[in-house]
Amino acid sequence: MKKNLRIRGIGLNLILCFFFFTLGSSLFSQTKPVESKDSNQKETKKIESSRELIETGKLESTRKKAYLALKGIRISLLNFGKKHDLDKLTSDYGRAETQYLRAEYSAAADLFEEIYKTIGPLAETIRKDYETKTLQLGQELAPLIVNTRLDQKSKNRNLLSVFEKYYVRSGETAKASVNELEKGNQTGALYYQKQALISLYQIKILLGKNEDLSVSLSDKISKNRILETDYLKQEELIYWDDSLDRLNVEQDEERKKERVKTLKSYEWKLGLSSGKLQKESESKTQTPSSGSENSAKPK
Repeated sequence: MKKNLRIRGIGLNLILCFFFFTLGSSLFSQTKPVESKDSNQKETKKIESSRELIETGKLESTRKKAYLALKGIRISLLNFGKKHDLDKLTSDYGRAETQYLRAEYSAAADLFEEIYKTIGPLAETIRKDYETKTLQLGQELAPLIVNTRLDQKSKNRNLLSVFEKYYVRSGETAKASVNELEKGNQTGALYYQKQALISLYQIKILLGKNEDLSVSLSDKISKNRILETDYLKQEELIYWDDSLDRLNVEQDEERKKERVKTLKSYEWKLGLSSGKLQKESESKTQTPSSGSENSAKPK
């Protein structure tokens, strides 16, 4: 009898083991396909999302938008001491391009959009600085232009039409800057605000040159009025160069070379020994510091 009980116990254990084994296998077989199904669904959604980005043109649009914004602000970031920001943006753009080439379109689109959004506030800070400079200079020049228009004997009378042309252009480009800002295009707004300021600088240069018409060549040299841009202050030259999409540091070097060439031609006209005027000019000129591009930082 004990033997029968032992056999029955063994049989019962075998049945229970078989039952749990069958149950475990069933659960495992049910869980695995669900996980695989979820993974497949995610991959499908990813493919569909990438296809949508391409078919709608959103990917290329975002990519182009980020590139143009980066290109539009690059020189300004360098001129106004924000190289660190430029390096970060350039690095991020490089990563986005890499993702694009690997066909990781969703990730690339997100990063391109992030770059564009980062550039916006930087461009707006610089634009506001340009706007302030434009308003200040415009207020200084407006009375001079009005007086020139009213005074028939003004020495600037012959330049009135040119003054008004530049002044109107400054106002029009300032309005264009506001329009671009309303569209959410901060780099476009910055571009037009630059044009508004440079138009006023043109008036300032013309006023200075006209003032010096009766001044002798030697007096011009003594006043260091050799180049057209000498009628602008050193700080103003940063904005002048930046508006022309040029690096201020490089343009300072170009102006030095141009000044030497001009002074040599003056020496020939005046019959002076070579290098005489250059030495005199250098003694009167303040040498721009190597960090001049950082001396006028937008707040």
